[in-house]
Amino acid sequence: MLRISKHQLFCLIILFEIGSTTLFALGIDAKQDAWIAILVAMLIGFVLLWLYTGLQKYFPEKNFAQIIITLLGKVIGMPLVFFYGLYFIYISTRNFRDFGELLVSTFLVETPQIFILIIFMLVVLYILFLGLETMGRTSEIMLPTILFFIIGTYIMIYFSLYNFYLFFLYFLKHFDL
Repeated sequence: MLRISKHQLFCLIILFEIGSTTLFALGIDAKQDAWIAILVAMLIGFVLLWLYTGLQKYFPEKNFAQIIITLLGKVIGMPLVFFYGLYFIYISTRNFRDFGELLVSTFLVETPQIFILIIFMLVVLYILFLGLETMGRTSEIMLPTILFFIIGTYIMIYFSLYNFYLFFLYFLKHFDL
Protein backbone atom coordinates (compact mmCIF):
# COMPACT_ATOMS: atom_id res chain seq x y z
CA MET A 1 0.00 0.00 0.00
CA LEU A 2 1.32 3.43 -0.92
CA ARG A 3 1.63 5.82 1.98
CA ILE A 4 2.53 9.48 1.93
CA SER A 5 2.44 11.78 4.93
CA LYS A 6 0.15 14.76 5.36
CA HIS A 7 3.13 17.04 4.89
CA GLN A 8 4.02 15.35 1.59
CA LEU A 9 0.42 15.68 0.39
CA PHE A 10 0.47 19.36 1.34
CA CYS A 11 3.74 19.88 -0.56
CA LEU A 12 2.36 18.10 -3.62
CA ILE A 13 -0.82 20.23 -3.60
CA ILE A 14 1.13 23.49 -3.21
CA LEU A 15 3.55 22.55 -5.99
CA PHE A 16 0.63 21.62 -8.22
CA GLU A 17 -0.98 25.00 -7.58
CA ILE A 18 2.27 26.87 -8.22
CA GLY A 19 2.93 24.89 -11.39
CA SER A 20 -0.52 25.22 -12.90
CA THR A 21 -0.90 28.97 -12.37
CA THR A 22 1.27 29.67 -15.40
CA LEU A 23 -0.90 27.51 -17.64
CA PHE A 24 -4.33 28.82 -16.80
CA ALA A 25 -5.73 32.32 -16.55
CA LEU A 26 -7.43 31.65 -13.24
CA GLY A 27 -10.41 33.88 -12.51
CA ILE A 28 -9.86 36.01 -15.61
CA ASP A 29 -13.57 36.70 -16.01
CA ALA A 30 -13.67 38.15 -12.48
CA LYS A 31 -11.12 40.85 -13.45
CA GLN A 32 -9.98 42.71 -10.29
CA ASP A 33 -11.92 40.25 -8.12
CA ALA A 34 -9.96 37.23 -9.40
CA TRP A 35 -8.51 36.69 -5.93
CA ILE A 36 -12.05 36.11 -4.62
CA ALA A 37 -12.72 33.53 -7.34
CA ILE A 38 -9.47 31.75 -6.53
CA LEU A 39 -10.25 31.86 -2.80
CA VAL A 40 -13.71 30.34 -3.35
CA ALA A 41 -12.22 27.67 -5.63
CA MET A 42 -9.61 26.90 -2.96
CA LEU A 43 -12.33 26.46 -0.33
CA ILE A 44 -14.28 24.13 -2.62
CA GLY A 45 -11.05 22.24 -3.27
CA PHE A 46 -10.48 21.86 0.48
CA VAL A 47 -14.00 20.42 0.85
CA LEU A 48 -13.31 17.93 -1.94
CA LEU A 49 -9.95 17.04 -0.39
CA TRP A 50 -11.65 16.48 2.97
CA LEU A 51 -14.26 14.29 1.26
CA TYR A 52 -11.70 12.20 -0.64
CA THR A 53 -9.42 11.71 2.37
CA GLY A 54 -12.46 10.87 4.53
CA LEU A 55 -13.54 8.21 2.04
CA GLN A 56 -10.01 6.82 2.02
CA LYS A 57 -10.12 6.50 5.84
CA TYR A 58 -13.30 4.40 5.64
CA PHE A 59 -11.95 2.25 2.79
CA PRO A 60 -8.17 2.12 3.40
CA GLU A 61 -7.49 -0.88 1.14
CA LYS A 62 -9.47 0.35 -1.88
CA ASN A 63 -8.66 2.83 -4.62
CA PHE A 64 -10.97 5.61 -5.80
CA ALA A 65 -12.70 3.51 -8.48
CA GLN A 66 -13.34 0.64 -6.07
CA ILE A 67 -14.79 3.06 -3.51
CA ILE A 68 -17.22 4.51 -6.08
CA ILE A 69 -18.35 1.04 -7.16
CA THR A 70 -18.75 -0.05 -3.53
CA LEU A 71 -20.81 3.02 -2.60
CA LEU A 72 -22.96 3.34 -5.73
CA GLY A 73 -23.12 -0.26 -6.96
CA LYS A 74 -21.99 -1.66 -10.29
CA VAL A 75 -24.85 -0.24 -12.36
CA ILE A 76 -24.15 3.40 -11.51
CA GLY A 77 -20.55 3.06 -10.34
CA MET A 78 -19.00 1.46 -13.44
CA PRO A 79 -20.15 4.17 -15.91
CA LEU A 80 -19.18 6.88 -13.40
CA VAL A 81 -15.69 5.39 -13.01
CA PHE A 82 -15.42 5.22 -16.80
CA PHE A 83 -16.37 8.89 -17.19
CA TYR A 84 -14.04 9.87 -14.33
CA GLY A 85 -11.26 8.08 -16.20
CA LEU A 86 -12.07 9.90 -19.43
CA TYR A 87 -12.19 13.20 -17.59
CA PHE A 88 -8.80 12.66 -15.94
CA ILE A 89 -7.27 11.57 -19.25
CA TYR A 90 -8.65 14.68 -20.95
CA ILE A 91 -7.37 17.02 -18.23
CA SER A 92 -3.93 15.41 -18.10
CA THR A 93 -3.44 15.42 -21.87
CA ARG A 94 -4.63 19.02 -22.07
CA ASN A 95 -2.20 20.09 -19.33
CA PHE A 96 0.54 18.12 -21.07
CA ARG A 97 -0.11 19.89 -24.37
CA ASP A 98 -0.46 23.34 -22.74
CA PHE A 99 2.83 22.85 -20.90
CA GLY A 100 4.57 21.94 -24.15
CA GLU A 101 3.12 24.94 -25.97
CA LEU A 102 4.11 27.25 -23.12
CA LEU A 103 7.71 26.05 -23.22
CA VAL A 104 7.90 26.30 -27.01
CA SER A 105 6.44 29.81 -27.10
CA THR A 106 8.51 31.25 -24.23
CA PHE A 107 11.80 29.51 -23.48
CA LEU A 108 12.61 26.93 -26.15
CA VAL A 109 11.51 28.71 -29.31
CA GLU A 110 13.83 26.82 -31.67
CA THR A 111 13.08 23.38 -30.19
CA PRO A 112 10.37 21.24 -31.80
CA GLN A 113 7.48 20.68 -29.42
CA ILE A 114 7.57 16.91 -29.88
CA PHE A 115 11.05 16.72 -28.31
CA ILE A 116 9.95 18.75 -25.30
CA LEU A 117 6.90 16.54 -24.82
CA ILE A 118 8.98 13.35 -25.18
CA ILE A 119 11.43 14.52 -22.51
CA PHE A 120 8.58 15.57 -20.25
CA MET A 121 6.91 12.17 -20.75
CA LEU A 122 10.17 10.36 -19.92
CA VAL A 123 10.39 12.31 -16.65
CA VAL A 124 6.78 11.43 -15.82
CA LEU A 125 7.41 7.74 -16.62
CA TYR A 126 10.52 7.78 -14.42
CA ILE A 127 8.52 9.25 -11.52
CA LEU A 128 5.79 6.64 -12.05
CA PHE A 129 8.44 3.93 -12.05
CA LEU A 130 9.85 5.20 -8.74
CA GLY A 131 6.41 5.53 -7.16
CA LEU A 132 4.20 8.07 -5.44
CA GLU A 133 6.17 7.89 -2.19
CA THR A 134 9.34 9.02 -3.96
CA MET A 135 7.46 11.88 -5.59
CA GLY A 136 6.12 12.89 -2.16
CA ARG A 137 9.63 12.89 -0.67
CA THR A 138 10.93 14.88 -3.62
CA SER A 139 8.16 17.44 -3.17
CA GLU A 140 9.31 18.01 0.42
CA ILE A 141 12.71 19.03 -0.93
CA MET A 142 11.43 21.01 -3.91
CA LEU A 143 8.79 23.13 -2.14
CA PRO A 144 11.21 25.15 0.03
CA THR A 145 13.55 25.54 -2.95
CA ILE A 146 10.82 26.83 -5.26
CA LEU A 147 9.36 29.11 -2.58
CA PHE A 148 12.86 30.52 -1.96
CA PHE A 149 13.24 31.37 -5.65
CA ILE A 150 9.73 32.86 -5.91
CA ILE A 151 10.23 35.04 -2.82
CA GLY A 152 13.72 35.98 -4.02
CA THR A 153 12.29 37.03 -7.39
CA TYR A 154 9.71 39.28 -5.72
CA ILE A 155 12.40 40.82 -3.49
CA MET A 156 14.69 41.50 -6.46
CA ILE A 157 11.83 43.04 -8.45
CA TYR A 158 10.97 45.26 -5.49
CA PHE A 159 14.55 46.49 -5.11
CA SER A 160 14.97 47.03 -8.84
CA LEU A 161 11.78 49.13 -8.92
CA TYR A 162 12.89 50.99 -5.80
CA ASN A 163 16.30 51.70 -7.39
CA PHE A 164 14.58 52.87 -10.56
CA TYR A 165 12.43 55.21 -8.45
CA LEU A 166 15.54 56.61 -6.68
CA PHE A 167 17.30 57.05 -10.03
CA PHE A 168 14.24 58.85 -11.39
CA LEU A 169 14.19 61.23 -8.40
CA TYR A 170 17.93 61.82 -8.77
CA PHE A 171 17.47 62.56 -12.47
CA LEU A 172 14.66 65.04 -11.78
CA LYS A 173 16.61 66.77 -9.03
CA HIS A 174 19.91 67.22 -10.91
CA PHE A 175 18.53 68.16 -14.29
CA ASP A 176 15.83 70.55 -13.05
CA LEU A 177 12.95 68.83 -14.79
